[in-house]
Amino acid sequence: MKMTVDISEIALKEAMKFTGAKTKREAVIHAVEDFNRRHRRAALTKRFRSSMPNFMTQTELKARRAADTAQGRDMKLVDASSYKALNSWCVAAEDY
Repeated sequence: MKMTVDISEIALKEAMKFTGAKTKREAVIHAVEDFNRRHRRAALTKRFRSSMPNFMTQTELKARRAADTAQGRDMKLVDASSYKALNSWCVAAEDY
């Protein structure tokens, strides 16, 4: 779809630098896709967070891992096959 948009030249050049885009169009597409992906992920997180009130926060998880490491426990949480399944679920969640 063709559209005319007024975007700051500085902001657009910076977006091209960060995304590695060769064209302005490519930079805008990347920025819009990234924006949508982040908001889908936030919505998904919010949905699951409200259904699991006892779910650990990142800070709580780091504290638990530090305590377990200090006590000499092995922290291998996920084996290779489970990691592949989890990774495919995360990729599917991005399309949510």
